[in-house]
Amino acid sequence: MGAVKFIRKFFNNSGIIQKEKHLTLKDLSGEHLNQKLGSLFHDMCVKRAAGFVKDELNKNDSPFKGVPKSKLFQEIMILNYWILDNAVSKNKKAAVFDEVYSKYFELFNVTFKREEELASLLERHGAYYDSWNEITGHQDKFGLKAAEFIFDKNGDIPRIAEVSFWIISYTHSAMKAFRDMNKKLPAH
Repeated sequence: MGAVKFIRKFFNNSGIIQKEKHLTLKDLSGEHLNQKLGSLFHDMCVKRAAGFVKDELNKNDSPFKGVPKSKLFQEIMILNYWILDNAVSKNKKAAVFDEVYSKYFELFNVTFKREEELASLLERHGAYYDSWNEITGHQDKFGLKAAEFIFDKNGDIPRIAEVSFWIISYTHSAMKAFRDMNKKLPAH
């Protein structure tokens, strides 16, 4: 299934965890549960990223105007995976992320050099961890770092204050959603 069809599928569904999926998760264990959880988290990342891109690029005065949809979507997906890494409990993380990254490679049609692509994702995660300040709550460096990835440049980003504000706001909202979902999932 292509990325566009995959994204459209999620715009047409309501709710992040549908009742059928939640019931199915209760019945699974071990590797099957890890695959389902990874798939569920990936789907949530896709839905949230697609929603952000749609909302931002449909605004007349969006500070993200000029960024190609595919570029913005992919960067928000990478950001979502970092947020997910923060939100998923340690006992679920390793097994679930195998499936999450596998789904990412499928979505973006990465058929070769997966190790290099994964290293690039993890490098970005490292940059996000280095710039996120949980102690003071000031996330200006984080917003700037995300903007640099989105706009493919260091500094001189148009409307940087607005870009940073929307990225930080989105991140806080996504963190809450992922943490809330993590609490509702079955323990391993």
